[in-house]
Amino acid sequence: MLRTKTFKPSDGAKIHVLHETSTEACFGFLVALCGKQFPRKTEPGTSKATCPRCLKLDNPFELGQAQVSRLWNLHKGNHTASVDDLVRRDLVNPRTGGLTERGHALVVDVEEHPPWPGIDGVVHARNAIARKRGACGADLMGIGDMSYAKLSQMFALAEETRVTCMECILDS
Repeated sequence: MLRTKTFKPSDGAKIHVLHETSTEACFGFLVALCGKQFPRKTEPGTSKATCPRCLKLDNPFELGQAQVSRLWNLHKGNHTASVDDLVRRDLVNPRTGGLTERGHALVVDVEEHPPWPGIDGVVHARNAIARKRGACGADLMGIGDMSYAKLSQMFALAEETRVTCMECILDS
């Protein structure tokens, strides 16, 4: 299961999300999703990230449809245009051209779009295109503060979850 790795720079107040593939390639420094580099003298993050840019880049539902489409094409082995923005989000490994753990979690979500609880307490079928909404158009709970790690946890929960929204069932 994917885990979000966070860290707090020794001279900083914000907790950042680790960009794992860039950090592997950058000797002596940790690289955050927001693009900032820090000396390896850091404290492990003990809670969720507080850097607003890291939080935005770590939310799979903030990714545009064109980016999702390019990631899907990479997954299927089709050539795609520039992937720089996907590398920046730690979805694609620049050395191998393959998907990272985060990229794989997003592809699974796009492929399976598991059921999701709505703010009304009802479980909705997810809309495959507008992934932030239920098939019936309902707002879904927790989408705004989602991370790739939380998304991968949803896959395990989805196996035990059944859609209870009658409108979603009829639209599916």
